[in-house]
Parts: sequence; C-alpha cells; structure tokens
Amino acid sequence: MSTFATYFAIFATLNGIILLGSVSPASAYRSFSFKGDIADNRNPVLSESGFQNTTLFYGDCSRPYTDVVKQEECILHRVQADFSGESPKDDECKITLQSESGGNIYMNDIDIYALDKDRAIMRWFEDAQALYGLHFRFSIVDFSNCKVTTTKIMWRIDVTLLTDFPSKSPGGFFNDFLKKPRYLKEDDNFQVLSFIDKKVVNRSSINTEGVISESETWLTYPAYFGHPTVIFPLSKDNGYLLIETSINKPSMTVAHIQPNGQRKNLTYVEDVHQPMISLANGLIGICFVEKKTTMICTQFKLGDKEINWFSASNAVKELGFERAIYNLPRGEGFLTHVSENTGEIFSRYLVKIGLDGKVEQLVDTDLKCLFEHQDPAFYKIFEDDQGNYCVSAACMRYYRKIVPFPFVEGKHVKFQSKCFEPEDFQNISKHEIKA
Repeated sequence: MSTFATYFAIFATLNGIILLGSVSPASAYRSFSFKGDIADNRNPVLSESGFQNTTLFYGDCSRPYTDVVKQEECILHRVQADFSGESPKDDECKITLQSESGGNIYMNDIDIYALDKDRAIMRWFEDAQALYGLHFRFSIVDFSNCKVTTTKIMWRIDVTLLTDFPSKSPGGFFNDFLKKPRYLKEDDNFQVLSFIDKKVVNRSSINTEGVISESETWLTYPAYFGHPTVIFPLSKDNGYLLIETSINKPSMTVAHIQPNGQRKNLTYVEDVHQPMISLANGLIGICFVEKKTTMICTQFKLGDKEINWFSASNAVKELGFERAIYNLPRGEGFLTHVSENTGEIFSRYLVKIGLDGKVEQLVDTDLKCLFEHQDPAFYKIFEDDQGNYCVSAACMRYYRKIVPFPFVEGKHVKFQSKCFEPEDFQNISKHEIKA
C-alpha cells in the first residue's frame, strides 16, 4: 500500500501508544463546502470569534494586513448553510473604518465577533496619539439592512499590549487574549471585557445602537503583567469563567466570577498551557496541553464539590494548530479532533475520549485546509438537529498566488462542515495497540 493510501495517527495514552493505520475517510451523511476567493489586491480577515457552527462572518479589506492607515474600506461577509443540499448563502455588507482623531488604524488587529445570525461586530483599534492612547472601535453590522453603527470605548489602551508580550514565552499563548476583548451578549446589548493595560481589565456595556451605558474596572492585578487572564463568558446569570496563568511557572488557576463580581477559585493545575474550553450540554469542559502527546482534562458543573483532572490522549504532532473540544452528556466524556500536518492541515480524526482519558472511538472526517505561511484554521464541534455530531472548519489563505501552477491556490476563505452518524465511528479496539 502506498504512502498516499495509508494514513496514520498516533495517540499517547496512559497504557501505551495506539497506532491507527489504513483508516478510510467516512462518508458524511450531511455536509457543505464554501470557498470565497479574494482578489490579489485585497486581504481576508478571519477570526475564531466570527465562526459559529454553520455560520461564518469574515472580512475582505482593501489594504494589506501589515498596513497602518487612516481609512479602510472593507466588505463583511456572512456565509450561512443549513445542510439542505443547497449551496451556502453568501451575503455581504460594505463597511468603512474611519479614524476620527486622524490617528492610525492597525490592519493586523481587526477582529470579527458574531453576535447572532444577523449581527456581527468588527473590532478595530484607532491610535488616538500619545495623549489618548489606543481606542477600541466597534462597528456593529446588521445584515437585515446592512446598517453599520460605529462607536468607541474611551479606554486608554496600553499600546505595548499589541507589541510587548513575548509570543514564545510560556504565557505567549495569551497574547491575543490580552489585546482581544471578550463579549457577553445580553438581551439588547453586549458587554465588552478587555485588558486596558497589563494589570487592569475593564468592562463596558454597549447597546445595538452603539450607546455605551456602563464602564467600570472589572479586575485588577497587583503585579505588572503577572497573571495573563483568559475570560470565557458563561451567561448573564452565571457570569464568567477565568483561566489565569503564571508567567514564572506554567500553571493555571480556574476561577468563577459571579455577575456581582465575587470571585471563587475552582481548581488549579501545574505544567500545562493552551486551554481548550467547551460549555456544551450544561457542563464546563477544560483541556490543557501537558506535553506534545497528552492533555490534562476535567469536566464539571458549577457547584460541584469535587473537580477531578485526568490525562487524555492527543496528537503526537507538535501543537500550534487551533483545536477544539466538545462536551458529551455527563458521564460520556468529550469529543476532540486531531490535526496532522502533511503539507496540508488535516482535521483528520474526530475522536471520542472517555472520562478515564482513553480513546474509545474515532471517525476520519477528511476535512482539509491548505496550510502555508501560518495561515490560520479554526474548528468547531457541535451536535446537529438530529442528534449526530458534526465538525466545521474555517480557514484562509492570505498570501497571493506567486507561482503559475493550477494546483496552487490564490487568496481565499474556505468554510466546510461534515456530520456523522453513530455507526460512522469506529471502535478503537479494532486497531493495534503498542506498549
């Protein structure tokens, strides 16, 4: 059998190495695929926060992501699919990013967040010069009429949040979380939480008309830069989940912040990095990368008296690709996927892992995204309306085609999803186990 016909994934478990060979791609019972080409003189903007299960918001802007400009013309796309067999629908609204102060707009710091199926936020920074620092600007786009409402939060953002955080340090994973706000959608508005410097997290509330009704200091830290924090909104009634890392030691503290601001530390784990979170099925599932081949995971509900951690399998390949986990119903474990880099990013296996950390079942999804020059790819695992499990992938290529070969693709955004029935998952016992 040729190397092109044989695929391998290696999982490290508590009991040894599981070697999976010759696993054929499964035939998805529901799927869709979308590709949006981007002109060579324009550039795509893709964010994990703009990506939902079967809906993708992405940008198409006129200037390179490395540019610093005072005005930018973008098109915000909304791609929607419903597994009906019809091609995904691609709607678009034009949006102008305009500096009010005459300061610069940083093209490499534009982010997109999906509020709901009809509304999205394009977040960008305006450099209001030294006196005022950086301002968060929010352009709220309503796809029902393409109305764009742009507002700003008058926080003086420490510019070093964009440049100073050491990207390859143990806490380097948190660089994006330091400079990208987190959102909690409420009935008619949304809350914005973000670091304004390396010691303070601020919170504001903004309605859909762009009116800011509340702004306050939400968290403070006594030490400069000492506890980079990842903020995960839970719900209006339950507040937020915080994950803090120590710069001096790769350890994580998981805490719950109630809506009234009270904090309760829930659990602590050492020698880990890169958190993955699932809030599906009323559970909080967390996995940290421990080594190149293992993860440390837990699954619990708020109010549980005990939170237990267990070692779980992971890909043997070095990490660096975006990953996802998904909580199965309580007691059943969770789903994750393994990406293998063989010239392309392969979201190769959708894997079921039990609460004992052992791989139980898997399916070869055969989802592919071109991987060159660190092009980003994001994944979501979800349950469809028929109770089956699906995985979606969104990725982009932002380098123009520079060689005249037909198999070399130009700039584009790709969005695809596949759903699998229970019988598509193969039991792990069918495959060889090596000690």
